Amino acid sequence: MAANFAAFFMTQFFSKSLFLLCLFSLVSCQTYRIKKHDKDIISFLDETTVSDKQISKFPDFGGISGLDYLGNDTYILVADVPSNPRLYKAEIKIAGHQISSFEILEKIELDIPKEHQNQVFDLESIRYDEKNDLYFVGSEGRISAENEGFVMTLNSDFEIVNLYDSLPHYSVKNSRNNGLFEGVSTDIDHKGFWFVNELPLKTDGSKPGLINSFSPIRMSYFDLEQEKITEQYAIDLGRVSKTPLLPFMINGVTDILQLNKNQFLFLERAFSAGHGNKGNNVRVFIIDISKATDILKHKDLKAHKKDIQLADKKLIFDFKSVKKKLTSKIIDNIEGISFGPVLPSGEQSLLLMSDDNFSSYSDQINQVVLLKLNL
Repeated sequence: MAANFAAFFMTQFFSKSLFLLCLFSLVSCQTYRIKKHDKDIISFLDETTVSDKQISKFPDFGGISGLDYLGNDTYILVADVPSNPRLYKAEIKIAGHQISSFEILEKIELDIPKEHQNQVFDLESIRYDEKNDLYFVGSEGRISAENEGFVMTLNSDFEIVNLYDSLPHYSVKNSRNNGLFEGVSTDIDHKGFWFVNELPLKTDGSKPGLINSFSPIRMSYFDLEQEKITEQYAIDLGRVSKTPLLPFMINGVTDILQLNKNQFLFLERAFSAGHGNKGNNVRVFIIDISKATDILKHKDLKAHKKDIQLADKKLIFDFKSVKKKLTSKIIDNIEGISFGPVLPSGEQSLLLMSDDNFSSYSDQINQVVLLKLNL
């Protein structure tokens, strides 16, 4: 009897183990693939890391969550430091198809007016609109402390012109901590701006995990004249592809760029804890909203799965493909993407930069990446 029970137990144990192993393998293999005709849309050109010597005059430099090109090799960078919200101007020179130099020119500390002292300036994204001479800056607030996210406009002196909060659907109750306004884009018509939440709102879907799920984020268009959101579309996030060794994982949108009326570049960054500085997976997608449903009227996307058409999404660049070409052979926490100058060969350049988290979690780097957009 005991022998039969033991045999039965072992059979069941190995059957379940085999099932779990197959399931694990299936989950591990499900991921986005770059289609053959899309693989040359973006090309890798160069990468560098910012040394201590290059930032010796600005020892508090780091935490860069967004950047934008101002022209003449000059960029504006935003640092993710709620205790001391600040920006930097940097000169990043490109010679041919290589990054030839990086220099911090100036640090700009925000002067927060009294009426906004109770808000958390956890700055995550920045764009400059040259026609309106305004900077658009996104903050994810601090939901855990019931402090909502917002998008603000700054003038050329970096003074707050307007701060847009209490935005529909993005309430404290409905938002996830560290999951709000990571990406902002100027509008090609200069009549407003686009912005996205990093993680799905609670009533919209679940956070991405190891298995594919319904995890849509909202991309919203804010009309400056009407001072309100007038369009909104849903984009489904991909799953986390690397199994975490510690109990934390995330995948979310960290920045966006409008290409034309209907298409956008989306920067997605996944992180799996327990892998040190090798836990990141960073990808660039093209999003097309031409056939997507305007979801502004929907408060709960989970209840309207069958009623809405998500934006079309295709993978065009995966940093895993160039890992061996990177200085430290690692893909760091890349959170910002910007158009750069037109290259000598006539193509549009893209500059990307990582948020090193001030090496609070692992030995991270300030990484600057140069890509070529072949569109």
